[in-house]
Amino acid sequence: MCYNSALLIHDLDGGFRQFSGADPISAAALKDSCKETATLHESFIVPAGLSRVQHGLAASILHKEPQSPPDLHEWMVESHAPFFPDMIRQICDKVDHLIHNEQIPPAEIVILSPFLSDSLLFSLSNGLEKLGISSHTIRPSRSLRDEPAVQCLFTLAALAHPQWGIPITKADFSTALMTSVENLDPIRAYFIAQISLRGKNGHDISSFDLINPQAQQRITFSIGNRFEELRNWIMTYQQRQPDPLDVFFSRLFGEILSRSGFGFHRDHNATAAAARLIESIQKFRRAINPVTFSTPGEFEKEYIQMIQSGILAALSLPAWDVMDKDSVLISPAHTFLMTNQSVKIQFWLDIGSRGWSERLYQPLTHPVVLSRNWQTSRKWTDEHELEYNRLILFRLTAGLIRRCSQRIYVYAVGMDEQGNEQRGDLLLAISTLLQKQRALEGHHV
Repeated sequence: MCYNSALLIHDLDGGFRQFSGADPISAAALKDSCKETATLHESFIVPAGLSRVQHGLAASILHKEPQSPPDLHEWMVESHAPFFPDMIRQICDKVDHLIHNEQIPPAEIVILSPFLSDSLLFSLSNGLEKLGISSHTIRPSRSLRDEPAVQCLFTLAALAHPQWGIPITKADFSTALMTSVENLDPIRAYFIAQISLRGKNGHDISSFDLINPQAQQRITFSIGNRFEELRNWIMTYQQRQPDPLDVFFSRLFGEILSRSGFGFHRDHNATAAAARLIESIQKFRRAINPVTFSTPGEFEKEYIQMIQSGILAALSLPAWDVMDKDSVLISPAHTFLMTNQSVKIQFWLDIGSRGWSERLYQPLTHPVVLSRNWQTSRKWTDEHELEYNRLILFRLTAGLIRRCSQRIYVYAVGMDEQGNEQRGDLLLAISTLLQKQRALEGHHV
């Protein structure tokens, strides 16, 4: 099929990150080859006051004087916390206030950080959960094997298919129980695994009814009943013809794990991980014909082992347009930008971190030196690096503000997760802007 025309869209100040010599300058030059052009200067989302904040912050980052100092008090709220746990507690309380007092829908709130570690994600999601607020996350660079929900499904699959011969340790089983049974703590999970897991490779599970009464009381009967339901489902499945792996996971999720009282019932991230896993298996089957495997179950066993060994990343791109309407999004800042969605409220975490501005280490695919606009005789110096980092921070903050329609909360901590003092460029830029505003207010007084 041949087309007579094409539509080119250029996002001014876009290119939040550059890879492998990507060249936005040459891309913008394509404008000269277009018969018709149109430029949109006004935002349909950002109010005028917040737009002035963006211009003022940009001038502060690039070490320029702003044309007119913005009024930060109405649009950007700065908070300080001595340590990371204090910051997380403040954020959770503020989100709770916004949802229940200001009637802001959870889907209109996003919590952003330069990098999203497992510990930070757990602390935030756990803190929100205690306040009755659900959350979800998008981390496309995270491999499936790193997801606790996926490891849980793999362990239960090995239990349900003893013919695979995959050994199961008590540590694996206790972790799977803790993920699959709601409100099961690590101590009781390990206690159940120590008592119930039997057999040469750990494929036999004894009934909760056979545990002595004193141990049953320590575990509690509510936990024991859910454990027994999971065990009976696995034992029943072992007596029938095995399903394809994606069908097995679909049935396990739909018939057990997604029900009330089990671990996937309210966990949006676990549900998303299970969906990605099922999709990955289906794509793997299309790429490698299972008929080529000689024995039944060899395809499924090979897939699990390749995922766990890291040979197969099983990375699937998320559906950006499928956002949870009833939960708060927790995401890396650049990932949120790639969704190209706007929200009413943004939280910027740990603004003193250098991760907001520092370029990713790319020694073999330098984004500027490999560009056709870079002179081959020039050397990349520390001065170039600092200037480029400021440009990264400008583009990142501009992109975030242009996707916010109401207010931004920025949080700084005295000490980061490693106990280091914070002196990042974003913290310095916002502090400079605040000092200029206080000086202006004092002058008017």
